Amino acid sequence: MSNLSISKAWDDARPIIARDGKLMFMVALVTVVLPGTLMMLISPEQAAVGQIDAEEQSGWVVLLSLVFALIGIIGSIAISYLALFQGASVGDSLRRGLKRFWTVLGIALVFLVPAIILGVIVALVFVGAENMADLDNPENVRAIAGPALIAFLLLFVLMIYVSVRLLLTTPVVAARDLGPIETIKASWNLTKGNFWRLLGFLILFIVVVLVLMIVVGIIAGLITSLIFGEPEPFTMAALVMGLFSTLVQAGITIVYSTVIARIYHQLAGNPADPTVASVPPTA
Repeated sequence: MSNLSISKAWDDARPIIARDGKLMFMVALVTVVLPGTLMMLISPEQAAVGQIDAEEQSGWVVLLSLVFALIGIIGSIAISYLALFQGASVGDSLRRGLKRFWTVLGIALVFLVPAIILGVIVALVFVGAENMADLDNPENVRAIAGPALIAFLLLFVLMIYVSVRLLLTTPVVAARDLGPIETIKASWNLTKGNFWRLLGFLILFIVVVLVLMIVVGIIAGLITSLIFGEPEPFTMAALVMGLFSTLVQAGITIVYSTVIARIYHQLAGNPADPTVASVPPTA
């Protein structure tokens, strides 16, 4: 296990973005900007945080959102591949993303079933089957409020811990030909002993991104409303608003994926960047 330096990962990421930023942006254009703008054009309310009402969304819009999210996963793998392998092309990276996308789905399934089972067990232990069966009774609602809060906090802490330990999943998927279980083990082993550094990096990055998105959202919303009016489905306002937000998302995706890839590079103890002609290691 190598020592982790977040500042070194950032320093290593900057020249890579400067060198291959155009290639990364082309990948992001296909997997982030175009799908996101189309989603905004079809359903502008999706971009309004806290205003999405799933009951009011048609089934095909929800399905389209899921498809675009999956495309975004392919883009993240592809950008990580560009950040890890010198000489990779856009085609190389997208092919890698498509090939390894199924491993990410396998990882999701590995965690989905245990998560559901764990949630049911925690609910039964902390809340009780009888109380859950009669939520119309105000006394039962008051009785489960405290235990439910404790259960939620425990699950939240567990979720944070697991998320940090699996932070390197995407670069592992991009760099190595491993199955879902082996990928999970690899990320878990690489992040061992660096939980707090990675958590601090993740919190700082999320805070910066939230502030940036809020500022961009306000500015883009004001400019769009003044020139084109309120965004409605299939209007110029929705198109412009979508381009504003997705271009920012593309930049964030490029920076985040590259820094995480360089963190992986450090912790994996790689002495130098391999070339795209080399075969990704299987161990």
